[in-house]
Amino acid sequence: MTGIIISNSIKKRVKQFFQVVLIITFMLLSLKYSKECYNGVIKGLGFCTSVLIPSLFIFMIIATYISNGFVCRILSKALGYPIQKLIQVDKTCCTSLILAAIGGYPVGAKSVISEYKSGHINKEQAKKLALIAFSSGPGFVVNYVGNALLHSKKASYILLASQIISYLITAIIVGHMIKSDDTHADTKPNTQKTTMVEAVSSACQSMIDMCAMVITFSALISVLEKVFSKHQIITDILTSVLEITYALSKLCGKYPLYIISFLISFGGICVHFQVFSILKDIDINKKLFFLLRIIQGIIASCSTYILLILFPISENVFSSTHDTLPDLSSSIWGSLALILTAVCFISSLNKTEYKRR
Repeated sequence: MTGIIISNSIKKRVKQFFQVVLIITFMLLSLKYSKECYNGVIKGLGFCTSVLIPSLFIFMIIATYISNGFVCRILSKALGYPIQKLIQVDKTCCTSLILAAIGGYPVGAKSVISEYKSGHINKEQAKKLALIAFSSGPGFVVNYVGNALLHSKKASYILLASQIISYLITAIIVGHMIKSDDTHADTKPNTQKTTMVEAVSSACQSMIDMCAMVITFSALISVLEKVFSKHQIITDILTSVLEITYALSKLCGKYPLYIISFLISFGGICVHFQVFSILKDIDINKKLFFLLRIIQGIIASCSTYILLILFPISENVFSSTHDTLPDLSSSIWGSLALILTAVCFISSLNKTEYKRR
């Protein structure tokens, strides 16, 4: 027992030592490359306003709002049974799985934590669901990657199909690999409906946290690009691992589509940190989460490779790729989400008015 305590104490001190070394290193680099940090922050702000907020904010509101609403119950009844049999999760989990596929990376995590805090699923179920509910949304894949960066609708559809395939296969693998207790939740389900104001407030806080992470990683990448300016392959790898939005703006058209598909499905450490921040109350297995994202990326890459054989795309399609930030606010997915939000808002107003009468 004493040996275990000493071992844990040593591990803790080693971890703290490396944290201090990293902090000092980043501080010195930020002072030496202050101009690069400045440019990185500007780029990060650009990605947040042009990509992240338009493509995710509305879906974050929806994820919070419907967790205690009638839409959640309808989805559970309509799709709960096939999802329960296919993925081995409780029927109440289907809402989070669907929102993750439609909304994008952090939306699934936001829905999982909302379901857990509302008492619809227990902690064990939430941990399992958090390992599954991770996917890039159609708005990000089709509008940003396919249309804005690759300038190819066919490429965007191939990427989207491969993301859906990898998401489903990973969900089935996790569903059958990890068993959870589906008999009860940790707390009594919260019958009080989430108001639109509360949903918007919660989504705003989540978006602020996400944007802060993107800006931080963007500044870090700008510094690393300067440090490894003579080794382009190293900067490409570091960028791909760290922050997906910035990486895709640099690498689309430079690398094969199946590599791009892997990167989209993997998500990047910046997105992983965003998910961990949202799911801090359930303490998921981070190593397993990271491993599953690699597996999900490999499946997506293989799916894209096969789809390219069946539906080939000429290389000159990507020749006009450029490093620009698109305006996603007018995308069809954003419009549909905005309409759905308006319907939910009107519904909440009607219910409030009815109660007053």
